[in-house]
Amino acid sequence: ARNLLGKLSWDVRRGSAQSSASEDDLPMTPYVGVGGTWRRVRIGAEAQLYDVRGVSQARLHAGAEADLSPMLSVRGGLHRVGDADGLGLLAMGISIRPMHSNRLAFHYAWVADDLSAGGRSVLSIGGVF
Repeated sequence: ARNLLGKLSWDVRRGSAQSSASEDDLPMTPYVGVGGTWRRVRIGAEAQLYDVRGVSQARLHAGAEADLSPMLSVRGGLHRVGDADGLGLLAMGISIRPMHSNRLAFHYAWVADDLSAGGRSVLSIGGVF
């Protein structure tokens, strides 16, 4: 479960040495996931029970990744399936390993934005030393 006994606390400081402290409970989110490999394609799925203003709502996240070569992997999936967006939001990415191994890898991911503002791109570099 995520946010087990979680809280969010913050202070608002004012110029006259006064402050306003607030604290909210974070809703607990139980989830279960499964993953595996089928015909050299890695597949994963997660189901969670998300609390939206006291109403429980089931969400599903699913994706797959395949190695096209020792240098290139591609991935794609859907997240937030079952949310107000219905079919969910698209997510996709690639990994490039110029040394044909995990010693050095460049990862790019793109996730659709639920506000229809385009999407979010993430670029990272990973390595094994």
